[in-house]
Amino acid sequence: MKLKRKGSVPAVVKRAVRKRIDSALGTVDVRPGTVIEDAAIHSARKQLKRSRGLIRVVRDDLGRRRFARTNRRLRDASRPLSTVRDAKVLIDTLEILCNTEGLPQRSAEPVRKALEARLHQVRQHVLKDRQTRRAMIKNLRQSSRIIARWSPAEQGWKAIGAGLSRTYQHGRAAMEAAVREGSDAALHESRKRTKDLLYAMEFIVHVEPQSLQPIVDDAHTLTDQLGDDHDLAVLQDVVDGELELNLSAARRNQLKGIVARRRRHIQQQARTLGHRLYAQSDAQFVARVHGYWQAWRR
Repeated sequence: MKLKRKGSVPAVVKRAVRKRIDSALGTVDVRPGTVIEDAAIHSARKQLKRSRGLIRVVRDDLGRRRFARTNRRLRDASRPLSTVRDAKVLIDTLEILCNTEGLPQRSAEPVRKALEARLHQVRQHVLKDRQTRRAMIKNLRQSSRIIARWSPAEQGWKAIGAGLSRTYQHGRAAMEAAVREGSDAALHESRKRTKDLLYAMEFIVHVEPQSLQPIVDDAHTLTDQLGDDHDLAVLQDVVDGELELNLSAARRNQLKGIVARRRRHIQQQARTLGHRLYAQSDAQFVARVHGYWQAWRR
């Protein structure tokens, strides 16, 4: 859904968020026992993430309580989907290490089998558990109703300006912390806050595509890089602590070394791109986007 020059910004946000929630609801509100494909799970999860990103932009108009309630319900609804998706991604990540980093198949095979068994267990627990499914559906329906009852007080730039400023500021602070600390938690937080910026910019990119599309592209690439790094960190944690593997010390060290090497390369790329994306202060960034907005509205 695109903004219109003379249209209501909050009205578009309302329609976009409810449409995304309804799409996710259609994925999970099916007969018990129905197999939900991985692609559908991934799509529903993305719809809910985009919904959360959009309501962050208009959170001042939504109000603190309404925003908190909606965000919490969307987060809780997406968590089971994320659990399944993350279990599948670990298998894909292992394949990447084989195909691009030279991890031998003889070392990967025991890990792959254990990850596949783990994915099956997660699917059984999350998607076939009626209580979990009912909770997801309830949270999605309540979120949609909360947004439907929202009566925006602001229109135009006032509805999104403060939210965009805060989104960029939080993204910049999270990236600085990730560079400074280098911890898994800081890197993952940076990814989440950059995702918020990505979804906000996707919403307004057509205001000035030539100038704003590069920001969208950089944010998208950065979140992909930080996502790949996070997947590698989780893979190593699962191999070390959760899976019961019959792997020799030499093969464990081989895997650990390959994961560490790939993470160093990805993090270096992410730091370079993060410096470029967050080169401006939040005031400079928002003033620049506001200028494009004013020219578009005229």
